[in-house]
Amino acid sequence: MSGAFVTIEVNKLVAAGLGIGFLPRMIAEQRAHPGVAQVPLAEPGTDWSMALIWRRGGYLSDAARAWLALVREHYSGTPGQPSARA
Repeated sequence: MSGAFVTIEVNKLVAAGLGIGFLPRMIAEQRAHPGVAQVPLAEPGTDWSMALIWRRGGYLSDAARAWLALVREHYSGTPGQPSARA
């Protein structure tokens, strides 16, 4: 799924009154939607906390399992990073 598609879908959901969205400022400015208000967040150094999610007990391809192993290895023991649960 391309970033442009995700941005368009986020804009459509927000325009339909189904919530709010957070987008990087550059993308929000490039993909403005007439039914959506934008409020730039001026917080310097805004950090994004990210999580990987997948369906518990669901099928994971070899590539997905390799990606999870790489991420777990990279972030294991990193202060402030929760351990992977699954």
